[in-house]
Amino acid sequence: MKLFVDRCDSCQSKIYLKNVAITRTDLRRQIGFENFHLRCGTCQNEHIYSIYRVFAESEKTSTATGAVVGGLLGLLGGPVGLLIGGGLGAAIGGADDTEEQRRVDNFNESW
Repeated sequence: MKLFVDRCDSCQSKIYLKNVAITRTDLRRQIGFENFHLRCGTCQNEHIYSIYRVFAESEKTSTATGAVVGGLLGLLGGPVGLLIGGGLGAAIGGADDTEEQRRVDNFNESW
């Protein structure tokens, strides 16, 4: 999960934070304040932002990766192994993606 400020006040780019937090309350505890200075990596301008302009987005794509890895491993078992390995890999990756999305939603719904 990646945290970002919705848009830079100057150039409208997303500004990603290095912080890792599960809620905005957790983020506020880390930063120490509700408002904070942040420099945009694109235009290099610095502005003051509120933790309420910070959102989370998923950075995982485990379903596709799991399907490919499972399929390659399953290839050792022939065509049937390929199908079974790909299906199991996708299912395991999908569960990981679901958990990641739950964490993203938890952060974005926290106030």
